[in-house]
Amino acid sequence: MPQCQKFLYERGFVQRKPLYFVLLCIDVVLRGVAQVFLCNHPICGIFVLIGLGFTSIKLALYALLGTFFSTFSAVTVARPPEADILAGLCGYDGALVGCACLSFFGGVDETITATVLLSFLAGIVHVAVTNLMKMWQLPSFTFAFNIVTIMIIFAVKGDNVKLRFAEAAAVHHSPNWTDMSFLFAVDASIRGVGQFMFADTTVGSSFVVAGIALCSRKGAAIALLGSIVGWVIAFYVLDTTNRVNIRSGLYGYNCAGTCCVLAGGIFYRASDGAIVVGICGAALAALLHQGMSGLFGGQPVLTFPFITSAWILMLCRSKWLDMESDGILRPVLKRMATSKLAMKIKPRLNAAAADPIARLRSRLQGSSSVGQLTKRKSSAKIAIAPLSSASSVRDFSATDLEQGQSDDKASEQGAELFVAQESASTTSVKVRSKSLSLKNVAKALVDINREIKEERQDLDQRFGLDDMEDD
Repeated sequence: MPQCQKFLYERGFVQRKPLYFVLLCIDVVLRGVAQVFLCNHPICGIFVLIGLGFTSIKLALYALLGTFFSTFSAVTVARPPEADILAGLCGYDGALVGCACLSFFGGVDETITATVLLSFLAGIVHVAVTNLMKMWQLPSFTFAFNIVTIMIIFAVKGDNVKLRFAEAAAVHHSPNWTDMSFLFAVDASIRGVGQFMFADTTVGSSFVVAGIALCSRKGAAIALLGSIVGWVIAFYVLDTTNRVNIRSGLYGYNCAGTCCVLAGGIFYRASDGAIVVGICGAALAALLHQGMSGLFGGQPVLTFPFITSAWILMLCRSKWLDMESDGILRPVLKRMATSKLAMKIKPRLNAAAADPIARLRSRLQGSSSVGQLTKRKSSAKIAIAPLSSASSVRDFSATDLEQGQSDDKASEQGAELFVAQESASTTSVKVRSKSLSLKNVAKALVDINREIKEERQDLDQRFGLDDMEDD
């Protein structure tokens, strides 16, 4: 929980202070508006409302109305986790419902009633769908908004309710407004993000993009990328005849949402592979948008293409979405080469970390200064036995004394047996493989060297090895 919201929660909800409780409600509602674009920040919600205000002041008010009643129904009826409520996750479906009601049915009294009712139901449906999608580890996205809104649209189309579709306002454009140009590309790209919440102006959509960038500049760039993919496919690949809708961003908002979900660093770590998957998801959303438009008989497709394409790509469980690096500008081929190199090195590192006993054995056997100690004036050599998995005790034994001491051979053999027994009893250093880390290995090596020196000094004192001379 952010510090500011935590402060409002403690004062307004825990201590029951009215002023702070009102501020807490405002904070939750603004976060609900921002969560339409997967942002958990009240300032982002303010930017989004300003962007909606450039299209219509009523549009911003309806968004606030829908967010409030959707959150209210979740709090009073569905009772989801408290963290979801405070993050605004129970309000964004209501915000979309409010904007849809105003856009499709106009600003009449029946529209306000429909907004309150549908937003209230959307909050309950949201919690139910969220619990259902946990079975597949998928987010609910805007499925609740689609359910309640498409039902009222079908009801109006069948003349089953009093509501009627609003007449489209006549908009006059210049003769070359639909011709491809730099301004055409800019309008289609920016409006493609704002149209997710029915913002139909370039300036208003720019405020929406700025609000997203306030939370995540990477997310804002990815949203624009998805919008570009959407209108490029509609204009050049599918050759859509309605160029006005392309420039208005109606073929970009589903693609922007899909690309942002997959590659925006929200559900998965942002990486080059995630961008590839996000572009593929945006292309699928563009195709689904065209297909669902015909399937619905010309009725609005809402965000069905977005949630369908996002769910499909998430269910693929692509390894591209599991990349550990978060670099976003590196070429994909370089990432693939790095991945291959990591695949070669990683097993060795894992094997060494999993079996520190084997690593310590190799260190002891490979080091001449530790594996075989020889004193300059000594005719005896102390060999360190390799560590074994069955026994973690290092046994020190003396070898046969050098030639030239045949007269004292019997006594030296007796000393050899005594040294072996004494060493086995005094140098029992146990190394436990499960709890041994790299630092412990280094510490163990230091302890081994110290114990070897102590054993050597003990041997010198007991048997007078310092007085023996080499042949």
